[in-house]
Amino acid sequence: MRGWYVVACVLGLALGAEPCSAVGGNIGWDSCGPAGGSNKDFACNSNAGADSFVVSFVPPSGLPLIYLVGCTVEIFTADGSILPDWWQLQGAGCRPSSFAVTMAPGASAEGCDTIPVAVSTWTYAYGPGDLVAAVTGGGGPMAPGVELVPGREYFLARMRVDHPGTVGSDSCAGCSVPMKLVVWTVSFYDAQGFSTRITSWDRQGQITWQAGLVPVISRSWGQIKGLYRR
Repeated sequence: MRGWYVVACVLGLALGAEPCSAVGGNIGWDSCGPAGGSNKDFACNSNAGADSFVVSFVPPSGLPLIYLVGCTVEIFTADGSILPDWWQLQGAGCRPSSFAVTMAPGASAEGCDTIPVAVSTWTYAYGPGDLVAAVTGGGGPMAPGVELVPGREYFLARMRVDHPGTVGSDSCAGCSVPMKLVVWTVSFYDAQGFSTRITSWDRQGQITWQAGLVPVISRSWGQIKGLYRR
């Protein structure tokens, strides 16, 4: 069984935005949109520092006013093997607290449009361990809906992988294992909670870690939803 790590993030939108690439989700190292890198190589020789990737999206035309935007990102070994210890980032894993998600744009959003966030939440699930966690942040009443402009690319989230546990007596094996990081879907929710979902099956929706060049194994949205347990 191959290892996987799924991250789901949801944004509450506060204001409208303003127009860049094909409709769908995008993911890149360090920066948003076309400036983001397609591969990250790390020498695995230090516990210091971190590496970040940015998720963005280009909305389709014809959307109503949008109140929430969600995405699904999967991180898995390029050869389909079990997730290595270095990527076991959950509380009981080898490198707990070494993964963080922020919806605050910051410098990493340069090159993309940004949308102020009213509320946000993110969850993640593990397999084979089947760990599911949920985090909710923000607060205050939901702001008016947002009119997303087709053709513009919007920052959605930045996800950071820290380096502690890479070297030393308590190090975790597998830092050098090639990985795939894929944004499978971006979903848009209107005032009634109905969603419009777009999928990303081409190169814009995937990046690699340690030059993992093995083709991505496709999952259906039904399989992704099946990773979550209440």
